[in-house]
Amino acid sequence: MKTILDDGEPFINEEMCDRSEWIMNDTILHDDTFKIHDKEEEEAKHLSELWRLTRGMDKRELAICTMRAMERYPFMVMQVVAEYLVRQKEGKK
Repeated sequence: MKTILDDGEPFINEEMCDRSEWIMNDTILHDDTFKIHDKEEEEAKHLSELWRLTRGMDKRELAICTMRAMERYPFMVMQVVAEYLVRQKEGKK
């Protein structure tokens, strides 16, 4: 499912793409299997749409996704938490 903006262009959530790059490249994660090597437009569209779809998830659905992520990539989950805390700290300055 593609989301099209009012101007007819596909939606790309640049902030989410930048945040995910920070998460994939920062100090906790050093495994190349986590990294998105090509930040191509199609990949950005796909991830942006996935981000949009998760906005509609309820608490239980998000808990299930988090549980699966924690089982498969526990350090990535820690990096997501670290990114969130850094953004919160920067917002309070």
